[in-house]
Amino acid sequence: MALQAMLLANGWRNLMGPRMTDRAAIDGGCVVRLAEATDCDAVAGLMGGQNDYHVELVPHMVKQVGPTGTKAWCASQLADPSYTIFLAETPAGEPLGLLMLHNKIYPDTAVTYGVNLAFIDELFVTAGHRRLGIGKALIMAAKDYAVAAGCEGLSLNVWGANKLAIEAYNALGFENVYQRMTWPLDKP
Repeated sequence: MALQAMLLANGWRNLMGPRMTDRAAIDGGCVVRLAEATDCDAVAGLMGGQNDYHVELVPHMVKQVGPTGTKAWCASQLADPSYTIFLAETPAGEPLGLLMLHNKIYPDTAVTYGVNLAFIDELFVTAGHRRLGIGKALIMAAKDYAVAAGCEGLSLNVWGANKLAIEAYNALGFENVYQRMTWPLDKP
C-alpha cells in the first residue's frame, strides 16, 4: 500500500504526537501539512522555483521547464498515491516550501540487505525563507511520517554543487552512503 494511504488509513494525524499533527505549527511562523490536489498551483509555483534554482546550480544537467509543464508534472505527482507531498506555508496560506516523499523498497539479494526507505525526491524552500528552519521542519515531518510507516531510513540525493544543502543534511544526521561521479566527455 502506498505510504500516504497506509498512514492516513491508520490515523496518521493522531500518530505524530505533540510535535507533528495534520497542521502543525513550526518555529518560524509556518505550518507543515499534507498537500492535496487543490494545492496544485502552490506546488507548481514552488517546483518552478526549484527548477530555476537547479538550472542555475547545474545548467549542464537540468533543463528549464515552463509553467505549463511544471503544473502538469505537479498535478500528476499530486494524483500519484505513491507520493506524499508536504507543504510548508504561512498561517495565511502563503507557500514557503515543499517536500516530495515516496517509499522505495530494495529487495534482499545475495550481496546486499533489503531495506525499506522513505525517499525524499524533492525539497525546496523559497529563496527569501531559506535558513530559517523550514527545510528542517519539512524533513522532520517526513521523518515522523516514515517512522510511522515502518521505514528503516530516510534517504535523498543532492547535487554535489549544493554545498549549503549538504551541510544542512549532515547537521541533521544524514550520512553519505553512495556517491555518483560523472566525467564529462568531449562530444565528437
